[in-house]
Amino acid sequence: MDQIHEFEHSVDCSVPRGFAWSYWTNVTNWTLDADIESVEIDGSFSPGILGITHSKRSGQIEWQIT
Repeated sequence: MDQIHEFEHSVDCSVPRGFAWSYWTNVTNWTLDADIESVEIDGSFSPGILGITHSKRSGQIEWQIT
């Protein structure tokens, strides 16, 4: 991971906080984005864990949860 990018996103929705967290920390749900082919994560969704997103547009993107 040579380049460091910081990404932050928020939305308002009328669902329980626990549901939203459970949904977005299940990386298989990320493939609902048409650009995402697959997502790999090396463990549970927690700080320090590494992941790889395979994007149609951007190719392979390696990332780490901070």
